[in-house]
Amino acid sequence: MDDTTHDIVITITGVNDSAVISGDAIGAVTEDDTDPVLTDSGVLTLTDADSGEAKFDPASVVTPAGALGELTIDENGNWDYQVDNADVQYLKAGETKQEVFSVASIDGTTHDITVTINGINEIPDAMNDSKVTQDPRIRLDEAPDYGTMQYNVDNQGWQDMVVGEEYDANAQVRFVPDEATIQTMTRDIKVGSFDANPNTPEFNGPISTSHWGTVSGRTAVFEENGTTITTKSSSGPLTAYNTYGHLGSGIGDNDNSGLSQGEKLSITIDGEDINEVTFRLSGLGSYFDEISPNATKVKITAFDENGDLIDTQSGYRQSGSYEDYYSFTTDRPVKTFELTTSGSNGTYVVQNMVISKTLADAFVLTTIQADNSETPNHVALDLNYDDADVTLDMSDKKLIDNDITKGELYVEESETLIIAASALLENDSDIDSGTLSITSVQNAIGGTVTINGSGDIEFTASSGYVGKATFEYTISDAQGGSDTATVNINVGATDNTYSWSSDTVGTDDDPGNAVIDTFDSSQDIIDLRGFVAASSVWSSTDVAQNVQFTEVDGNTQISLLDNNDELVQSITLDGIAINDFTGTNTAGMSDAEVLSHLVSEEKLLISDTYGHEGDDVLSGTPGDDVFRNGMGNDTFRILDENAGSSANPTTDTIMNFNVNNDVIDLSDLLPDSPTTQDLLDHIEVEINDDINDLTDTPTTTLAVTDENGGVSKVVMNNVGWNELGINDVAASQETIIVKLVDQLNGVNVDG
Repeated sequence: MDDTTHDIVITITGVNDSAVISGDAIGAVTEDDTDPVLTDSGVLTLTDADSGEAKFDPASVVTPAGALGELTIDENGNWDYQVDNADVQYLKAGETKQEVFSVASIDGTTHDITVTINGINEIPDAMNDSKVTQDPRIRLDEAPDYGTMQYNVDNQGWQDMVVGEEYDANAQVRFVPDEATIQTMTRDIKVGSFDANPNTPEFNGPISTSHWGTVSGRTAVFEENGTTITTKSSSGPLTAYNTYGHLGSGIGDNDNSGLSQGEKLSITIDGEDINEVTFRLSGLGSYFDEISPNATKVKITAFDENGDLIDTQSGYRQSGSYEDYYSFTTDRPVKTFELTTSGSNGTYVVQNMVISKTLADAFVLTTIQADNSETPNHVALDLNYDDADVTLDMSDKKLIDNDITKGELYVEESETLIIAASALLENDSDIDSGTLSITSVQNAIGGTVTINGSGDIEFTASSGYVGKATFEYTISDAQGGSDTATVNINVGATDNTYSWSSDTVGTDDDPGNAVIDTFDSSQDIIDLRGFVAASSVWSSTDVAQNVQFTEVDGNTQISLLDNNDELVQSITLDGIAINDFTGTNTAGMSDAEVLSHLVSEEKLLISDTYGHEGDDVLSGTPGDDVFRNGMGNDTFRILDENAGSSANPTTDTIMNFNVNNDVIDLSDLLPDSPTTQDLLDHIEVEINDDINDLTDTPTTTLAVTDENGGVSKVVMNNVGWNELGINDVAASQETIIVKLVDQLNGVNVDG
């Protein structure tokens, strides 16, 4: 052995030893525990045989898809989890969301950290209410005299409407005529040649002048049951035309073209109060269309028994065919109708006519919009014999504004407002998307509040309370969470009109006695139109013989006496002194002076159409009126609820309008603060005044189309160019309107 050495090299090759991760890998947070951030943390431990690798990689965190929170970890295993509290509000009570994050050591060994987000029941959020979604309603404000208004909701059957009651605006509405009464009070007289089948393009049967009665030259006389109808041509003899097309089938004069511009056919009635005529004209070519360059308008003019003009109604062809109907209707007896044309020279013949004694009727259907604004619609009915059994659909008379869906909560004193629970809940919320319900109502101010059997809210305003009322309501979710909000309601005073007529007062043996303890002298009205029954211009001295005012124990007492000076009705305004009622010091005033003052202040109604020696405000009635005013400064207030239609406008005639003192108030028909263009759009002025005829009776007519499409005509008798102070008979519409409104102040257009 010689001690020789040699090296043996041994290589030790290392491998990655997997780390062992343990510790706190479970976390949890609970909704609303902290705000705005929910947090949890923990520590993972790590052992690794490999030197220097017992560390975590902070960049290794893998966040799961859809995670709400985020997790971080340091190299020592300290992890932190954070999530915004606002992001977990959708979780309901008992609902959880797990988020699993993956972390790794620096040698790549992974481990999961699971965080559970626990949901809780959120308290619902109730919001205060003053404006809510509401359904529109309808109300019959004036019933027709010769029939019944009915409604039908969801096909549950037709029921009679009651004046003043409100109904679902989705209801169907109809007018059922009183057939027997209408046929007793109306009459149709048919004169001329009637087609056996008027729906065919050609007339079936011959045309003969004998169908118009006994003919002699230009005149035909027709008699039926004591009534005589005289038809007269202004030019040649009455002649029959049995042709078709633009020549037509009917009668005219003998100039080979029937009737044309400047030629008239007059119809005179004796023995019956006729107020309507309907002509069936034939031979109407394109000249009778409004769009034609040769546009020819058919005109019908009516005169009374004194030869005074009633009105002129005119129109273009509507049928588009060679035959069409043209009608004239008024509520005054007509002695003579005149048929003619204006514009171009279209020719035509007259096939037949129906002369009618019709029955004027009307009703007022008011639509209460979702915002509680009211849109009245005055509907005029022209009832005749032949159609007395025809039920008329009136559903289109509702004027619903679909752009209005919400409105302030409003009720009048002593009245009950029903609020749908769904309307109050509409702006309330539950972030958990739970079902909300109203569980209680309480703390009412200005009235009482209950939940009715349907779950809706009924608030009844206190008697005499006017102003802001409130109550609270509590909402709950299915998990017991609740919140409270306040409902604000506007309570208005009841605008009352207290009426007495000869039918409702007592007798001299048993006088009536009415005590009104809720009378509001600032707005309530005493209506004695039906008691006084004025039939002409009246005197306050005369009326004061039957209507007297005294004060007894601080109360105003109104005594109504019959023509024998016997008391038939006593009316006491409890707690209202006479000076408070009149708004002035009545010391030294006579009954006549008190009465005149009350009428001028619109606190006492005596007549709609007749004035007295003081100032009057006359509003008229549904249908056509003749106003006769007294000696004061009078206002003629034209209301949209009294308007007619474009086809049948109402006509109010003012017999002695004074352009210097009187005013026609059109503000109810026009937009607020109307511009000149608004006035031109809504008002058409026609002046009938022959300045070369000193015996001519001039008239100025205002035809006003209101915002609801209703049409009202106002005729000022004895007002022409001279009275208006206009020298140019070709003056424009704008010139005339500006003169009336701004210079003479004879027309009020802005309430």
